[in-house]
Amino acid sequence: TINIVKLERGVDGTINIVKLERVQNRPLWEEYVSVRRKVAEKNGGDPNEAEMWHGTREASPENLYKDEECAFDMRYSAQGFWGRGSYF
Repeated sequence: TINIVKLERGVDGTINIVKLERVQNRPLWEEYVSVRRKVAEKNGGDPNEAEMWHGTREASPENLYKDEECAFDMRYSAQGFWGRGSYF
């Protein structure tokens, strides 16, 4: 899933969501739902999952992947189970 968010800061300092888009790989999502259901069945109905959010405060999220000194270095990212990327 890719979430594209466009934010605008109002003159009073508030932040308004102007655009929110979700792009989803349906076959991959259906596989995830199937595995989650199986895990829940084995755990008495508990899929043993939690939503975890990473905040960057006022720093732009682009700093996580564009900053040459501090960003994730994709050269060290091999083909993982869910595709090429950095997994946590």
